[in-house]
Amino acid sequence: MNERSEELMRMMEVTRKSWDERVPIHADDQTGLYDVASFLNGRDTLSPIDNAEIGDVCGLKIAHLQCHFGLDTLSLARRGADTTGLDYAPAAVAKAQDLAKQTGQPTKFVCADVYDALDHLPAGAFDMVFSTCGVICWLPDLGPWAKVVAGLLKPGGKLYLSDVHPAMAQLEEKNDKLVATYP
Repeated sequence: MNERSEELMRMMEVTRKSWDERVPIHADDQTGLYDVASFLNGRDTLSPIDNAEIGDVCGLKIAHLQCHFGLDTLSLARRGADTTGLDYAPAAVAKAQDLAKQTGQPTKFVCADVYDALDHLPAGAFDMVFSTCGVICWLPDLGPWAKVVAGLLKPGGKLYLSDVHPAMAQLEEKNDKLVATYP
């Protein structure tokens, strides 16, 4: 997004700072979505749906956009993919780099705004662009994001997008209806 309003830039900076603040909270999670300790002991963080849909990634070059602190990026690397994670929160990228060292995975992590990814990652170099779990809802404009995705992919490359809105964590299905269970 080359032409960003001052208000949009302010909102994006507030959101980025919020993600920086979440990194230590998420990294210390012992039982929930992140559970870094079990990840370090070999747990694969990809969901059963993601596993079934992406198939074998061994040998693929994958760009993971909006990777947070890289658990899924590193899970893809453990499966033999050549992975690069990109996130705009410096604390997230620093934690991802630390986890890459701890796991011995040769994964590259880049700190950049997703809209500027083509300034930091090689164009047309990736077999797959991977983006999952609460990413689209944070983007103010999908058009430029889609152009970034297209620009990163090799001819015949694929986008894997599996997303949910964070508000869905507040709902459960009961008797064929969605019911608010949080707070």
